Amino acid sequence: MVAGKTRRAAGKGKRKPPVSGFVDRAVELGAKAARVVKASTISTAPWVRLKCRYGCGGYGSSLCCPPHTPTPSEMRAGIDSYGRAILFEAGGEGWREPKRVAVELEREMFLAGYYKAFGLGAGGCSLCEEECALLLPAGLYDAAPRLFEQPAEIGCA
Repeated sequence: MVAGKTRRAAGKGKRKPPVSGFVDRAVELGAKAARVVKASTISTAPWVRLKCRYGCGGYGSSLCCPPHTPTPSEMRAGIDSYGRAILFEAGGEGWREPKRVAVELEREMFLAGYYKAFGLGAGGCSLCEEECALLLPAGLYDAAPRLFEQPAEIGCA
């Protein structure tokens, strides 16, 4: 989860809650642990994409998996447009799936005035229970994976 630098909610005249408050919220949403880090300390590397391509049966199966995801250089450029990030650990037995934590935390941060908030969760996508957005017609496809906005319309939980 990456967050913008400004402290005022645009057009509302009120102060946004501190990013550190969303660390606790990530845990409430099902993460094992979370913390704020400088975005510049997050690493990207080409081997990650290769691991997906040659080591995962889900390669190309959703919009959250390569080759549909940003390249390492695109991801680096995206991360570099942020000052801070919230890193969280999720998934595994007894813990919530990372993408669900990321999507909910992103939405809450956006509504709190962090308009650049962007959530990323590791692993394959299980957000769409009935039909993967990858199979939707162009137009709806472009909106994914931000499908939590109108889940009933496209068969997502």
